[in-house]
Amino acid sequence: MKFFQLLFVIALASATYSSGSLQAGEEATTGNSLGAEIWVGAPIVGESPCELLVRRVCGENRDCGDRPACVRVRELLEKERRERAASGRPGRMTLASGQCQEADRDRESYRSCER
Repeated sequence: MKFFQLLFVIALASATYSSGSLQAGEEATTGNSLGAEIWVGAPIVGESPCELLVRRVCGENRDCGDRPACVRVRELLEKERRERAASGRPGRMTLASGQCQEADRDRESYRSCER
């Protein structure tokens, strides 16, 4: 099963790259995980992964807005918004959406705002 998942990720990354979504040399994921790519094209129900991550890391009222992690996730949210608008499929996840999914799993680097 892992072999077919890897083939899917490679095919998806290739299709994404050839469609112009990724530019040559652009970083495909945060960290060293290949997991972000598998989320591309999945439907978004409710808030996007980046919107949820910003709320968790920065706080409901941006109480932790001065933390470096909050700055990073806000940048990812802006990237996600640009990608969704450019994709012609704004209700679907993009590479940045997948990066937010992956970042949300890293609770050490992206701690919840407790203020």
